[in-house]
Amino acid sequence: MILTKPFWPKLWAKKIIVAFLLLTFASLSPVLDGKKMSEINEYTLKARIIYMIACDINWPKETGIDERNQPVVIAVINNPFGKSLVEQASGWEMRGKRFKVENIEEPGQIPSPCHILYIAEVSNKKLKDILENISGKAILSIGDISGYAEKGTIMDLAIDYDSDTSKTKIQVNEMMARKAGFNLPEKFLKKSGMITNIKPLNDSSVKPIK
Repeated sequence: MILTKPFWPKLWAKKIIVAFLLLTFASLSPVLDGKKMSEINEYTLKARIIYMIACDINWPKETGIDERNQPVVIAVINNPFGKSLVEQASGWEMRGKRFKVENIEEPGQIPSPCHILYIAEVSNKKLKDILENISGKAILSIGDISGYAEKGTIMDLAIDYDSDTSKTKIQVNEMMARKAGFNLPEKFLKKSGMITNIKPLNDSSVKPIK
């Protein structure tokens, strides 16, 4: 079941979801070592998923990802992470590069370079402005809300309750990925463990933003 709006079950059900996710991610993240399970919340997990995605995908040359002395820049619109993403990213490394997080509020504040743009909940108008701002640019856009990939982000990352599996789900908009120059490897689209369910979207799945 893929939801088009944020969905939060009752408190007891949400705890069950988090328990499943902790079991999935506990063996994957050295960044989480030393933390008690009770200290790990949704956005700690989402931050870790962002890092795993960054390491797994094929980056187009246009991103400048291989340029020396340049960090991997993550811009976050309407930061939902608190300090979690900044704290975790301080220990990340990819291809010998460190990560840098910039919290912003408006499309015009998107830094250059920007490798990953994480978009928390915004109005449809603002989402449209953001997507227009990054159109044609090699930026990996990730939505925090289920259904954002259908509106034009390359992915959306939302913890949704599934009565059968209770697993994290990611929607991947392959059309938008291609337009931004990203070639998502088959191993990423079929990956289990980090990402327990990925739903690829075809061209006809994309809905215009009203």
